Amino acid sequence: MLTEDQRYQILKALSLGFADTVIAEKMPAVNHMQVYNYRKKMGITSETVVENRYNTWVRMLEKGIGVDAIAELYKVKEASVSIMLMRKKGFSVSDALKKAQQRRNKQFAGKCKEHGPFDWT
Repeated sequence: MLTEDQRYQILKALSLGFADTVIAEKMPAVNHMQVYNYRKKMGITSETVVENRYNTWVRMLEKGIGVDAIAELYKVKEASVSIMLMRKKGFSVSDALKKAQQRRNKQFAGKCKEHGPFDWT
């Protein structure tokens, strides 16, 4: 029997797109069949979980999190992240990384302006 906290954690993980087996690995005293049965009981399809996964990956990449970190977290290959996002979402990982770098550059430039120009004299 799952505790209320375990059910909450499972729902949170499913909303982020984690597979039943990955959730069970990360939660002590919970096996993948308990996660599967709870997911089914809640009416959450595997297609919904996969869609959540791709959406989460896009958000993570846009924040500048690397493909390697995402792959490790979700227990998949790095190539799988790039390939599946391109196939299913038309999303380019390289474009996302460029946008994240541009965002960081703007933030850095803004901080430089706050502190004023260097006085080289």
